[in-house]
Amino acid sequence: MESAEYGLRYANNEICYPATLVIGDIVKAFKSGKYDPSKTTVAFVQTGGQCRATNYLPLIKKALLKAGFEKVPVACVSLGSGVDNFQPGFKINWLKTIPATIHAFLFSDCLAQFYYATLPRELQTGMSSKLLDKYLHLGKALIRTNKSEKLLPLIQEAAYDFKNACNCKKHCSRVGIVGEIYLKYNSFSHKNIPTWLAKQGFEIVPPLLTPFFTQYFVNRKIRQNAHIEKNHLSQTIYNRLYQYVRKKMETANMYANEFPYYIPFHDIFEEAEHVEDIITLNAQFGEGWLLPAEIVQYIQTGINNVICFQPFGCIANHIVSKGMEKRLKLLYPELNFLSLDFDSGVSDANITNRLLLFTHSIETTSTQQ
Repeated sequence: MESAEYGLRYANNEICYPATLVIGDIVKAFKSGKYDPSKTTVAFVQTGGQCRATNYLPLIKKALLKAGFEKVPVACVSLGSGVDNFQPGFKINWLKTIPATIHAFLFSDCLAQFYYATLPRELQTGMSSKLLDKYLHLGKALIRTNKSEKLLPLIQEAAYDFKNACNCKKHCSRVGIVGEIYLKYNSFSHKNIPTWLAKQGFEIVPPLLTPFFTQYFVNRKIRQNAHIEKNHLSQTIYNRLYQYVRKKMETANMYANEFPYYIPFHDIFEEAEHVEDIITLNAQFGEGWLLPAEIVQYIQTGINNVICFQPFGCIANHIVSKGMEKRLKLLYPELNFLSLDFDSGVSDANITNRLLLFTHSIETTSTQQ
């Protein structure tokens, strides 16, 4: 909890839990003495938009000043509007970066599916973690040597290895994960619940990074139709870019299908269509319409048990997640949905009790079937 304590000390308790942890992690790193403030830059990625995360840059800078590290530069990478990078020496070659980013997203999303499906079924304890480490190191080497295009063929090799490490005869109830982007990926912030569930014999269907970024193609079109964004580039350019991304997704699907529990990447425009009768596609702050769309996608895949991780007080996630729960259950009565809030003072006992009730309902349903 040292990160949370530093975050509360050098920021304040009015910001969201992810911001508290991010700021705390940065201050803790410099306090440890492992990093020379005169030779270190803090760089981070954020999406921008109507979220308190858009204020990370000034919050981090203020925290570093307060902690005595005023000379540390802070660089922000963002495609969102309203976020400016004031470090003139920090430039990104997007033409070089975007292909590598797409390959890395697809590769890591496939690995996450392989890992979590194998974890409760592994033939030898610890084998899934060893394979995950192996392929993460192989992938990192390809990215560092500018060979990111080779990540996609590597998916097939990983699919075979995870399949051979997996007891494919073992049935496991599946649990999908959705929520705020930081909480659903940071194991410390959500108390490593996916691993706990895997130890109970449940298969986790992890959240994917790829749809979070491909939703931009839908969001841009919706904003233009609503006359709140001008068309600065030709639609043909965006169509070709999305076709490029879709081709990469289909290639990843082809290689990953060797793994028996793999769920293919879907067309983000089709996912948007499935949720239009639940929420307006103009709801684009936070996870926006994508969060209920992910839940609907789970249900259509046969995954009726879903957990949502969200920071306490996160307006975007509380409105979208909790606000959509009634509508989702009305349309999909088979949905077993658990919404968990996290902050610096969250009770472990409360989280555990709610998880036990959730898993008990899954076991009861499985027994009845």
